[in-house]
Amino acid sequence: MSKNAISILVIFIISVLYLFLSFNRLQETKKTISKENLISVTIARIDCNQSHGRSSLIFKYNDGIHHANLTYNQCLKYKIGDQVQLYYNQNYEWYIIKDSGYESEDKSAIIIACIIITTIFIYWSYKLYLKLSKK
Repeated sequence: MSKNAISILVIFIISVLYLFLSFNRLQETKKTISKENLISVTIARIDCNQSHGRSSLIFKYNDGIHHANLTYNQCLKYKIGDQVQLYYNQNYEWYIIKDSGYESEDKSAIIIACIIITTIFIYWSYKLYLKLSKK
């Protein structure tokens, strides 16, 4: 197997995993919001990261310190001391802000992964067609 084929295979596998994880996170987020298990918390600290890091709202709940992730643009809307309504997922111990901005990122990730997978599939089909037509 050539280095090119190995690289394409690795990209394909990573894309499939990325697709699966993004789809699973999107489904869990929708399920959590639909259950409407709302809690009210007071923001203790805010970490707004403009670069690749995730922004977070840090809060105390049930004698522990927790966080809820959100995009940088959404993060700028909050201040320390604000009361926030969060959805709580007991299975994963997630705290979700309904309009965190990540739902659209998950959808974009799913679309991009599907495009990559489809492109690789078409490429491999074409290579197989060329190989079979030479015989």
